[in-house]
Amino acid sequence: MKLIVINSNSKGNAYILESSSEILLLEAGVRLREVTSKLNPQKNVVGLCVSHVQHGDHGKYADNYLKRFGCDSVTSENGISGKTYPLGEFYITPFEVYHDVKCFGFLIHHKEMGTLLFATDTYCLPYTFKGVNQWLIEANYADDILEANLANGRIDKKQYDRIVVSHFSLDNCVKALIDGDASKSQSITLVHLSDRNSDADRFQNSVAAAFGVPTFIATKGQEINLTKQ
Repeated sequence: MKLIVINSNSKGNAYILESSSEILLLEAGVRLREVTSKLNPQKNVVGLCVSHVQHGDHGKYADNYLKRFGCDSVTSENGISGKTYPLGEFYITPFEVYHDVKCFGFLIHHKEMGTLLFATDTYCLPYTFKGVNQWLIEANYADDILEANLANGRIDKKQYDRIVVSHFSLDNCVKALIDGDASKSQSITLVHLSDRNSDADRFQNSVAAAFGVPTFIATKGQEINLTKQ
C-alpha cells in the first residue's frame, strides 16, 4: 500500500491510497488535475472519503471527483457514523469528531496495510482506538507557538478561539496516539500542519521519539509505504 500526499494544509487537502490493484481517494480540497496527475492509470478509483464537505479545503471538488471517476463515496453528508462501507477491497468506518461543522474521521481497513486511522480538523478524538497499524492524524499547532502568535499579533483572538476548538494541537495528537498504543503501530503521518502555528521538524522529532515508530510530515508530492509488516 502506498500513501501519496497531493496536499495537506489550509490551501487544500487530498491524499491517495494506492493498493496493488485499486485506489481510494481521501479528501477533495485540491483541483482534479492535481490528483489525476498522480494516479496510476492502470488502477481503478473505487471510492472517495471526505471528512467534511462544508469546508472547501477538504471538500470543494468532491462533485468533480465523483463525476470523473464514477465511484462511490463516504462523506460527512451521506455516511452514517459507526457503519462500515465496502469500497472495493477497502472497508471504511466513519466516526464523528469535534469541529465547527459535522466532520468525520475514518477507520480504513485493507489487507495490504491493516487498519489506518484518518482524523483531521478536530480538537480531540471522541473514542479510544486500538489495533491501528497506520495513523494519518492532524497535528495543526503547538500551544506555545499559538500563544506567542496571539501575543505578537500574528493572529487575532477570534482566530485563536476558533483554532483551539476545531483543530488538533500537538499535545492532543500525542495524547490520542498514547491512548491508541501507537508504539505498536507501523507508521505515523502528521497532516494539516498550520503554516504559522507549527514547527514540522519539532513535531516529527517529538512524535518519533515518543513512540519509536517511523514518523512523517505530510508534504506535497510525498509517497509513503504503508504496507503491513
